[in-house]
Amino acid sequence: PKIRTMEIINELEKNKRIHPQATIVVDAKGQGVMEWDLGKAGRGLIVTDEQGVVKYFSRQALSEAELASVMELVRAHSKS
Repeated sequence: PKIRTMEIINELEKNKRIHPQATIVVDAKGQGVMEWDLGKAGRGLIVTDEQGVVKYFSRQALSEAELASVMELVRAHSKS
């Protein structure tokens, strides 16, 4: 329904304002959710290198140590 679509769009816009650095993908048919085995939550953290090779993937919340490790990985791959 049209009302539900607007609710979803508003929620996506709100999340993008809160996390401007995040890439948010809308997968209406759920193909990405199935391909990446993201489950009902349909979310994950994926870090790729410049060639698009996945360097890190998680479907769960990160601990402080995991977050620090992922941030180092991102910093290492963002240096050009």
